[in-house]
Amino acid sequence: AKKNGYVTTMFGRRRPVPELSSSNFMQRSFGERVAMNSPIQGTAADIIKIAMIRVWKRLKEENLSSKLILQIHDELLIEASMNRTVMRYAQNAASCGLDGVVCSPLEAASIKEECGNDFITVTPGIRFADSDAGDQKRIMTPADAGKAGCDYIVMGRPITKASDPVGAYRRAMHDFLG
Repeated sequence: AKKNGYVTTMFGRRRPVPELSSSNFMQRSFGERVAMNSPIQGTAADIIKIAMIRVWKRLKEENLSSKLILQIHDELLIEASMNRTVMRYAQNAASCGLDGVVCSPLEAASIKEECGNDFITVTPGIRFADSDAGDQKRIMTPADAGKAGCDYIVMGRPITKASDPVGAYRRAMHDFLG
């Protein structure tokens, strides 16, 4: 680095280090630190830039609606649609030999379509039409969950907090099974 006045990354990118020839001790010391760190840090930066380009190209090639949003240090933030992300997770689970997934009831029918009718869907977020959604955002009634092809439904508070939990359970099962 002292001889050439620069250092290179593993990918051949040059980083000039003019401080190495400074007569000022502090500047020269700084230059030495830069000369030692730049090949490693610069190579890391090169790798993430290459990854960004490859991810962008792949998103375009596969005509995905996902977007490369941001790069922070060694991470890429990619925005993807909820449905597409859920389908990818379900496909991965199926290809790994899993029998099913826990999913929103809103995606159960699409998952069945994608992974087959034998692929099990366990669906939390089931609420009666006349009950409070609570902290659940992606909800469905037991009747609609049954129509959507959900295999198992998960209902907590609408049953446990009901004045008649056994009656609420029976109502849920009746609605779900039709």
